[in-house]
Amino acid sequence: MDKILMNENNNRIITDLIELIDKFSVLIYERENNESYGLLINIIDKIDLIVGVKSTFILENKFKIDIYELTNRLPDLLDAFENNDNVLISDILKYEIKPLLEKFI
Repeated sequence: MDKILMNENNNRIITDLIELIDKFSVLIYERENNESYGLLINIIDKIDLIVGVKSTFILENKFKIDIYELTNRLPDLLDAFENNDNVLISDILKYEIKPLLEKFI
């Protein structure tokens, strides 16, 4: 299984992703769809970067976080996207994916 060490750049990607999720959630509930779609594309790109690692992040304290926990949430996110259910997209990002990302930092 491929592994990488958590470094400052990876930490920044995850922190940025968490901030984007928070902004996206606010925009969805304010019905600012045009801006929220741009954020969603950015969110998906960053998730793709993280998932592209294909394995486990090893944090400096040797605490392992399985990337598969994150990838297991993605089919529901894709279903919500295909159904244009922006509220569900926001909820999945905020309440399922964001807590997993917060474990990384």
